[in-house]
Amino acid sequence: MLVDKADYELTEKEYIYSKMKGKRGWIRIVEAFIAILMISGVLVFIMSERTKTTSNEKIDIIVKVILREITDSEDLRNAVVSDDVGKLTDFIATRIPSTLNYEIKICEIDNICSMQTYIPENVYAQEAVVSSTLDEYNVKKIKIFVWQK
Repeated sequence: MLVDKADYELTEKEYIYSKMKGKRGWIRIVEAFIAILMISGVLVFIMSERTKTTSNEKIDIIVKVILREITDSEDLRNAVVSDDVGKLTDFIATRIPSTLNYEIKICEIDNICSMQTYIPENVYAQEAVVSSTLDEYNVKKIKIFVWQK
């Protein structure tokens, strides 16, 4: 059986198909690899944004815990009512991490407590109302301003 050479002539589509026949698998592998890279890039971006918010949440928790300790301790409540900022500063210095700066402001309940100086950073502020005893009505407000160094 002799086969004529004219029978083996390929059309243009058949020629392209015969050349690409073994390469289709590689193209799909490359496409899958690029898709994985894109998905992992998006995940890394989302996770990096998430860590920024958790540091803010940590600062918020630290300040709330400090204020709770001040309001629960009779000595520290008396320090707030008598405007003893030195005693409060010593107490807060032992509780706050060294990566944070802070400022304390004690003021009357109906006054606005604000910082002494402007800080061009993100400043987190929390306040608590403190009274020394149940018998005496001497109410003050303590406000703690915290920012990262």
